[in-house]
Amino acid sequence: MAKGNILLGMGRGKLGDIVLTRIDGQQIARPRNRQPKNPRTNKQLYQRAVMATVMQAYSAGIKIFDHSFQGKSIGAGNQRYFMRINAKKLRAQIADDINNVVAVAEQQGRVIAPGVASPVPSLLTVSEGSLTNVLFGGSSLPVTASSSETCSEFCARLGIQADDLYSFVGFVVPNGASILFTVLTDPNDYNKQFATQFVYARYKVKAAALTNAATSFSWGDIFELTDSNFSPIWNPSSLTVGSQAAAVPAIKGMFDANAQGTYAWIHSRINEDLRSSETMKFDGVAYGIASEYALAAWKQGSANLGDSDLILEGGDE
Repeated sequence: MAKGNILLGMGRGKLGDIVLTRIDGQQIARPRNRQPKNPRTNKQLYQRAVMATVMQAYSAGIKIFDHSFQGKSIGAGNQRYFMRINAKKLRAQIADDINNVVAVAEQQGRVIAPGVASPVPSLLTVSEGSLTNVLFGGSSLPVTASSSETCSEFCARLGIQADDLYSFVGFVVPNGASILFTVLTDPNDYNKQFATQFVYARYKVKAAALTNAATSFSWGDIFELTDSNFSPIWNPSSLTVGSQAAAVPAIKGMFDANAQGTYAWIHSRINEDLRSSETMKFDGVAYGIASEYALAAWKQGSANLGDSDLILEGGDE
């Protein structure tokens, strides 16, 4: 039965052969399918695997992903965009892995198992925008040009501003994580889904860094941790900014040296709809069901237990 005032555009639910919903403040009507089909062709099963995987990733990281795409409305707009671009990307990864007979250890596609409410580490796009990630965008952190460069000069050269935020996001498989699903056999666990958690940590640029005249300074003089849902092991204060390049902190440098997964660093700006464009990177095997086993997993149909018993803009919501 439909609820709400239909004449005022507030209707929701079923009304005869019509289903009413509200999307972005507008009432939408679609025909009701009273005899839905449940096809299980290979193509349909791959599609279900893709959509379920992307949806589970969004749900796990909603605190970040509901506002990580520049110019999209908070919530529904970001969700639709996240789903669309990442479903397309994951389908392409799986197709490339299968069609080109890529060795399973080199496959990029990862999917969740049917009926398992846990994300998997995968190479998804987690943000898009016009900002450039000059600090955490590569494999190593930038270094000073010379020993005489001050902290403020370093910040000015790289365009670092006092309202800049750098947010670490990751899908992490901790050491000893539970196995949630197993299909067929594989000596390297590419046929298993492990319990995975989404983590984030937000670092803000210190205003004092922009006037700091010291020529010997650490990343802790530039950044302070302002928010996270775990306890990052990376300590910026212990890392001097000097002539030696340092690796960008990844899963093993942020979470646990024995953990694996995928990660990204998102550059954003306080109270501005500005983001950098970031895609997850592997750090370790990144456990999840690889492309080679995706179809078999979804044909299996139900979970098979193994050995298991607005952050980006400075807000807290």
